[in-house]
Amino acid sequence: MLLVWPKQGGDWGNHLTAARATLERAAYSIALHQPLLLVAPDREALDDIHARESLSRLSRLQVMQVNADDIWARDFGPLTLFVGAQRHFVDCRFNGWKKKYPAQLDDRVTAALCAKQSLGEGRYRRREYVLEGGAVDSNGAGCLLTTRRCLIHNARNKGDTERKWNMVFREEFGILRVHWLDHGYLEGDDTDGHVDTIARFVGPDAICYQGCDDRSDPQFEDFANLEQQLAQLRDLNNRPYTLHRLPMPRAQLDEDGRRLPAGYANFLIANRVVLVPQYLDPTPDAHARRVLASIFPDREILGIDCRPLIQQNGAIHCAAMHIPALPDPEATS
Repeated sequence: MLLVWPKQGGDWGNHLTAARATLERAAYSIALHQPLLLVAPDREALDDIHARESLSRLSRLQVMQVNADDIWARDFGPLTLFVGAQRHFVDCRFNGWKKKYPAQLDDRVTAALCAKQSLGEGRYRRREYVLEGGAVDSNGAGCLLTTRRCLIHNARNKGDTERKWNMVFREEFGILRVHWLDHGYLEGDDTDGHVDTIARFVGPDAICYQGCDDRSDPQFEDFANLEQQLAQLRDLNNRPYTLHRLPMPRAQLDEDGRRLPAGYANFLIANRVVLVPQYLDPTPDAHARRVLASIFPDREILGIDCRPLIQQNGAIHCAAMHIPALPDPEATS
């Protein structure tokens, strides 16, 4: 797993201390069970990480200093593929969600990590089209979720079309069926509708998605339409997916009263643990944990206070990128 530490002088302002506390708990919980690469974007960040006693005791934690603009590794980290037993790190161009934010350093993080062999054995592939990791979600069995709002209506690349992306997903990533979603936009989302905030595969034949029960919520109708669209999807065997519905937290606002894109679909699956965004909203927080506990009975369900992260429009899945391990040669022999 890859995480990036929040740095001083970025966009965090008064939320820096709280954001670092959230990332510290997440890093500790992940590294208890699997290798974790934690990137320090500058010297001050590196010193701050090393000063934290909870992290200093973790044998699976590797810390490396690499320049970065921000923490959102899901969108600028590598998309990992396997061609047989060979691992490939696909490094797509990152431009700060259509140049909304500085991204020149973030765009070079994956190349720097691969050059230092920090990600382990694997073939590096640079691609010059823009594709953020949070914009796509795969079931590992030939199907992929994404949104037209992000990749088509708010195109990242010149000439983006559904046909073009279907071809890229098939030829580059081996995807046989793309599910294009049209609904479920969270107010305040500055990614133009990343799918990892609304619907996620939780198995080859199951999807966990963000719901909305409050009819007075301006998002209610759009999320009801999302639910209907998900019910119509079919896998490669033309079977409907098992659907798991998450609650909606009460509206989270920034200092100016702007609604933030808070939800629970931005959970993070790790070895033996699932990290679930929490907003100190007791009823839906607990409900979200119960839903995920029913899906992952073999994993600990751990709530992570994402109120500091949502102030910069993200949650825990946005801040982490999976680096799948190489296959065990003995298991495949």
